[in-house]
Amino acid sequence: MTAAAAYTTRMTRFRLGLIVLTVLMTVTFLTVAFVVRRPGGSANHSIPEPVSYAKPTADGMHVLVAFGNQEVEAKLKDTATRQYAALVRQTYFLPVRLVLPWPGLGRSSQTVRLKCPIPGVYRAGKSAGLVCPLLGYAPDDQVYLTADGRHVVRIEGDWWKTRAYPAGKRLPTEVENAQLDAPAVRCFTDGKLTHEYTLRELVTDPDKLPHSPDHVLWPAGAVLNADVGKFHLFTQDSNRITLDVASGEIVERTKTGIGNPLARWLLTITVGLTVALAGVLAWYTFFKRRAAAAAEVKV
Repeated sequence: MTAAAAYTTRMTRFRLGLIVLTVLMTVTFLTVAFVVRRPGGSANHSIPEPVSYAKPTADGMHVLVAFGNQEVEAKLKDTATRQYAALVRQTYFLPVRLVLPWPGLGRSSQTVRLKCPIPGVYRAGKSAGLVCPLLGYAPDDQVYLTADGRHVVRIEGDWWKTRAYPAGKRLPTEVENAQLDAPAVRCFTDGKLTHEYTLRELVTDPDKLPHSPDHVLWPAGAVLNADVGKFHLFTQDSNRITLDVASGEIVERTKTGIGNPLARWLLTITVGLTVALAGVLAWYTFFKRRAAAAAEVKV
């Protein structure tokens, strides 16, 4: 084999090695991005206010009605441009009319108040009516109602008002402690409180929780698995807390993201393989080239 052919072969192998190394580094990057990623709410560009809504279940047989601030709602003119389209006390309240088909239900807020006199869980259909009252407020994306209308899990607090504005500075210690000791999750059955958890009971590392100018931003998402009766809550300090919907009790705690032991092993193995391949390629490029150069000198 001539020197030119040998050089071409070495360069071809070197390019293939670079391609493999690039692929492994890409896999490493995607792995890190996947395990670190946390679910979170969508960004808002204004401070939201508590407004009324009606949140139906997937089958449309029950609906959760919550009342917001009447003064705020009185200032809302165009409901189609608002974050919460289902406004119980708004003039054109189409969602309630669809999921609560009482005869003669009109579009005025006065009619809606007559049909929904208090916040709570309502039945839809022919037997429409109040199932159980439920006081308190949280946005519709922070309240979870089971299909039978009996169980409700609600994420408490006003943190959702400033969740789109994480701050570089942390809250004063006394303010942070007050929010850590405040109710964070409440579980209800038939309108009665079954369990209440403070934020301090849910998180394991408060120092990892981001802060806004006014709140501790602790939630990182939640999922209601109605098929198995479990509620999964994610926190910003990489915890996944599983609650039994019927009893409201915590049945499991696990770490997510980098805190997950499996994720750490996966990341370690991926990085190790990438470093090993880079070392092999460096060895091949340096020593093989020296050997080829020595052979050419002898010739």
